[in-house]
Amino acid sequence: MKEQPEELDSENLKDKPDVMWEGDLDGRMNFKLSDEFKKRTWKTWNKAIFVKLFGKKVFLIFMKKQLENTWAREGQIFVTDLENEYFLVRFENKKDMEFAFTAGSWVIFDHCLAIRSWEPDFQPFQATINRVMAWIRLPEFPIEYVNTELVKSISNWLGKFVKIDAATTLLARGRFARLCVELDLMKSLQGEYKVEGKVNMVEYEGLHLICYGYGKYGHRMETCNLVIDEFYHLEYQRGC
Repeated sequence: MKEQPEELDSENLKDKPDVMWEGDLDGRMNFKLSDEFKKRTWKTWNKAIFVKLFGKKVFLIFMKKQLENTWAREGQIFVTDLENEYFLVRFENKKDMEFAFTAGSWVIFDHCLAIRSWEPDFQPFQATINRVMAWIRLPEFPIEYVNTELVKSISNWLGKFVKIDAATTLLARGRFARLCVELDLMKSLQGEYKVEGKVNMVEYEGLHLICYGYGKYGHRMETCNLVIDEFYHLEYQRGC
C-alpha cells in the first residue's frame, strides 16, 4: 500500500493558507483552494468571455484579427485558443465587453459566433452553448408591416426579440426584413410561418447546420437519421 501524504495542518498556521493539500486513498494529491484565494483570482477575470464559431474551425491568428477589428474600440483585447474550438477573450476595457454582448449577433466567415460569460473551472469538452443571438431574414416580408408589432411577434415566436436591423427599420431594404433574435438551440428552429394564411420562409444567417425536417441544429436534413428512417418506413409501407 502506498504511503499516505500528510495533510497540511492549517490549524497551526497564523493565517489560513490559500492552497492546502491532502492525499486520497489512491495516493493522488488533492489540492484545496481557500474561498479568499478563489475570489481574489476570479476578480482578475471579470472582463473575459468565451466564444466559439458555429460550424467552422479557425486558427487563433484569424480569430484574433477578426475580434480585434470588431471589438477593440476603447482598449486592447487578448485572445487565447482553448480546446474544442473555444477561445478565451479578455478585454482591457469593460465597455468593449459590454458592446460584444449587447450589439447583437456576430458573424465571422459567414458563421455565427456564440458568446458565453466567463466562469471558473471551464471545461471546453463538457461545455455546451444552448442559446445564441443570430440574425434572421424574412424574405418578401410586407414592407408596410416592418415597423409594427407583427415583427416583434414573429421574433418572439422564433426565439426572443433583440432588435431590428437599421436598414430594415429605415425601409432601406425591401427584399427581406432582418431581425436579431436570441435562439434556444435546444428547441426546434422554425423554417416557415404564415401571415394571413400566406406561407413565408425563415432564413438563419451564420447557422448552416439546420435540419428543417425536425428543426434541430447540428446537422442537415439530408443526413438526419429521423428523416431517413421516416422515409424508409413510408417506402416499406408502400411496398406492403
